[in-house]
Amino acid sequence: MMEQIGIIFAFVCNYATGENNNKNSIETNEKIRVFLEIVNENYLTSLFLGQPLNFLTQFFTIEQSLGILCLTTVAATYLIPKIAIKLLTSNLSEAQALVPTIQAAVLDAEAKRPNLYPVNCPVTTKQHKIAIVESYNNVKDTYLVQTNKKQVEIKAQDVVTATVQDLYVYPIKSCEGFRLESSTVLAEGLKCDRQWMIVDAKGTFMSQRKVPKMALIAPIVDVANPTSITLTAPGMPNLVVPVVNKGNELKVRVWKDYIQSVDQGDAAAEWIVKFLATPELRFVKFKDDFCRPCDPKFAPGHSTGFADGFPILIACQASIDEMSAQAKHKVEMDRFRPNIVVKGAPAFADDVWGFFEIGNLRFQNIKPCSRCSMPSVNQQKGEKDDAGAALQEALLASRDGKRLSFLDKRPKDVFFGSNVITTSKTPATISVCKSYTILKNYMNTIAEGLKCDRQWMIVDAKGTFMSQRKVPKMALIAPIVHVANPTALFTIKMGID
Repeated sequence: MMEQIGIIFAFVCNYATGENNNKNSIETNEKIRVFLEIVNENYLTSLFLGQPLNFLTQFFTIEQSLGILCLTTVAATYLIPKIAIKLLTSNLSEAQALVPTIQAAVLDAEAKRPNLYPVNCPVTTKQHKIAIVESYNNVKDTYLVQTNKKQVEIKAQDVVTATVQDLYVYPIKSCEGFRLESSTVLAEGLKCDRQWMIVDAKGTFMSQRKVPKMALIAPIVDVANPTSITLTAPGMPNLVVPVVNKGNELKVRVWKDYIQSVDQGDAAAEWIVKFLATPELRFVKFKDDFCRPCDPKFAPGHSTGFADGFPILIACQASIDEMSAQAKHKVEMDRFRPNIVVKGAPAFADDVWGFFEIGNLRFQNIKPCSRCSMPSVNQQKGEKDDAGAALQEALLASRDGKRLSFLDKRPKDVFFGSNVITTSKTPATISVCKSYTILKNYMNTIAEGLKCDRQWMIVDAKGTFMSQRKVPKMALIAPIVHVANPTALFTIKMGID
């Protein structure tokens, strides 16, 4: 094989250097014949060189044929991968484009079912407290649920309906919010939510993490027609700040995102500097035509305002009640600054909600919300307090990333509430007392598999795992666990009474 390749190489070089220019035609043709015979002796050289040359030499000289073959090979080597990638990418893009359509169709079908809660959804019942839905009987209008003690069938009306308890907007990032009876929900979040912000001399956002006193700045704004915003705070005169949509633009920063904003004037800045006793602060508004995309890893194609990362935060009232019990202090929901507060659902039920509807609006749960030190701040006093410290300890004890298998299981991150987006195409209004319809549960998939899957095991005296191969009766052990908040096994139910 190597000898043949050497002869081919020598032949090509011979013609390339012009040494055959003085040879007569007969000698040249003889060399071509010998060359082609050598090339065709091997299957691979025949396939890629001999056969193409046999064809080309019918129309061109051997030199021209070799040149054409070389150019064709180079072109094919360069173009074929590009064409293949383009075709594959095109097909993949088309397939990806179908995913939202298929998903929407599935959710539309789910929205038409008579029952509010799907299988595996945690619910609150009137008699049995927390339970997990196992099935729904459309004829009898009953749920089969698993409580912490047994499996029971209950009437649908005995399941507490989850409803919107409170709606909040926080016009100025990290300042006081206010409650609404109804709110227009835009793609970027609730209308007027986190549309203004206080920044330092470098354009970096200010927050209660650094200046807890910001909690005492209580803005007043007509959400329906926000032509001005009034700044109020203890010991300060009210200041009406006309909304400036076109003016001095500033590039400001929220975490890693740079955002275009419009400065709202010296009077507002001086008022804020005086109250916070912090120099060189500016008061800015989110630029109307600027788009700040959410993290594409979690919410591709969606955007938000000055919020930390996502447009809407939801939380369950039962969750804050549970944290108050754990902290042994009464803590208020305003420490967590949610937009939507739900009553009637179990504590931390939002951990497993995937898609849900409130009225005509459809929402998607993007990720659990990781919390910083801000919940330590008493929102009425504008300072950290003992209840806040106890709350942080309780969160670390039961809601850390490692325990919940959230976000790479980071043990120092704690979670409360869920970041959500709206998947509805047009703005719509939601109101207090509107009921929730859970369309689909969300199972947290982690690197090791589905959350809570095979996290417990029975072992013998030597520490070796036990299985049904040796003890078939193990099949009758039926554990019950709250997947959303697996702080303990509720019970281990045997296959006997």
